Amino acid sequence: MTHVLLIDDILPEHIEIDTYEGKGWGLKTTKLIKAGEIVYQFPVCKLPEYNVRVLSVFGEKIINPSVYLSNFAIIHKIFPYWDCFLNHSDAPNAVHDFKFKIKNNRIYSNLIAREDIKPGDEILINYSSIMNPDQVSLCDESGILKQCSPSELSKLLTEI
Repeated sequence: MTHVLLIDDILPEHIEIDTYEGKGWGLKTTKLIKAGEIVYQFPVCKLPEYNVRVLSVFGEKIINPSVYLSNFAIIHKIFPYWDCFLNHSDAPNAVHDFKFKIKNNRIYSNLIAREDIKPGDEILINYSSIMNPDQVSLCDESGILKQCSPSELSKLLTEI
């Protein structure tokens, strides 16, 4: 069984998929994002138990979670939608903040600009920075922030 995801329909307005030589699909911005600003907020959900078929104007990709996702996502069974198309750089211009927020019965996280990212620039992260933290931040719908373990976050994903 395969889940189908129409990626172009759910990307933030200022984010586009593009193809990059030697890397395949990647994400770029269409607007200036200043250092320290949120590049985008992305939904996370429970990791599907099967492959995800992603459709885009560029074609289709079959996402095998054990190949395309970070160890953090695999260990804690988190699927990050379009965030899994970020490419690696030793000099990244963005970083995950590991602050998760519950909003409208969904869980979201942020990608933050480490430096100014100009329109047309590819958004890049350092894969080694997607570690397995002992604690993540979780903000509930009432705005209360607490620290929790990644496994607590994973359990919450099955409840929402």
